[in-house]
Amino acid sequence: MKKGYLLFLTLLCGLLCSCSQGGSVSLWADRDGDTLKMKYAEHITMIRYAAGTKVVMLNPWKQGKVLHTYYLVPRGSECPHPADGDVVQVPLERSVVFNTAHVWLADTWGATDRIRGVADIRFMQLPEIHRRVKEGMIADCGEAMAPNMERIIDISTDAILLSPFENSGGYGPLENLGVPLIECADYMETSALGRAEWMRFYGMLYGREREADSLFHVVDSSYHALSVQARKCGGVKEQRSEKTKVITEKLTGSTWYVPGGCSS
Repeated sequence: MKKGYLLFLTLLCGLLCSCSQGGSVSLWADRDGDTLKMKYAEHITMIRYAAGTKVVMLNPWKQGKVLHTYYLVPRGSECPHPADGDVVQVPLERSVVFNTAHVWLADTWGATDRIRGVADIRFMQLPEIHRRVKEGMIADCGEAMAPNMERIIDISTDAILLSPFENSGGYGPLENLGVPLIECADYMETSALGRAEWMRFYGMLYGREREADSLFHVVDSSYHALSVQARKCGGVKEQRSEKTKVITEKLTGSTWYVPGGCSS
């Protein structure tokens, strides 16, 4: 009798686990999703479902491999945790952001109050962010490569937006915080517009999807207009040697990182 009872419990637990996993899978079944068309970005795919949006980031250093998968669900909703990615409740309310470009986007969309911590503040030429740091509204979390863990823990952040690097060895103590690490690999896109198109993803994170789509449309049209103007300036053979040269990016340690040869 006791053996029969134990067998029943084992079968019941197996059935419940199966149902739970099946429920998670069914929420994100490919046949039920609507893939959002990306115009230029090659390393990110977003699929909208009834439960939320699945975001798949391809690994730019390992062809055919996935860097990270996120499941964006409405804040407060209950969603089974898929085994292949992280659930992120959106819109973010308390985020830590390591990159100037992403801070600027949130500030542009009027979501500055949802940034509670930043890194590398000395590189951020954003007066509003500096004011908020000075007044204690945003925490200075130190260097992106060696963040101040105590301050990040005090923030009780919903997510940390940071840039991944090849063979970085992971994110150290940040991985033990139990919060989603949003790997912002937009800088690895091989075109300027491909990188800019990632703002559609960041707009979803901050509940500013409409503003993000509108801003990207402006960036897209402005880029092409400037491209036409630039081609006119360099159209004469004799003038090509007089093109303006620009140095971009910044010094990190003993290395100066610049865009790859395929960048535009």
